[in-house]
Amino acid sequence: MSLQGCGFQLRSAPAWPPSLQPVTTETVPQGRDFTQLLRRVLSEQGVQLDGVSASRVVVKDEEYQRSVQSLDVEGRVSEYQVNYQVKVGLNDRAGQALVEIERYSYQRSYAYDPTRALGHEWQQQEMIERMRQQAIEEFMQRVALSELAGSKQ
Repeated sequence: MSLQGCGFQLRSAPAWPPSLQPVTTETVPQGRDFTQLLRRVLSEQGVQLDGVSASRVVVKDEEYQRSVQSLDVEGRVSEYQVNYQVKVGLNDRAGQALVEIERYSYQRSYAYDPTRALGHEWQQQEMIERMRQQAIEEFMQRVALSELAGSKQ
């Protein structure tokens, strides 16, 4: 209850501009997971996803990789780093870029304990999901700002 009074709010994706609806998605196989989450976020906002599109989200690439960040004194992995990136843009109905394709890139680290390997797999997937959500929020902020800038011209 006290959080409501202090002005704290969870971050969320900005509303998709009505002038860019309905929206469709175009993706390569590597961007399927990002696209599914984006479509879910848009659907939850009430954005029309079917029909003759006014805009098209283009997902060019999504990838993640895990690398060893540090070893313990015995040479075993003690920390991993997860790198995530996705390239996303927005085109109008004619294929002209409304928001140029941009790369969203993030990295997170986590401590590794070999006795809890299954827990670490879950932790890694959660980190990737949060990075996807962050990329969607930032992309939708870019769309909202570009739409706002376009309406003032």
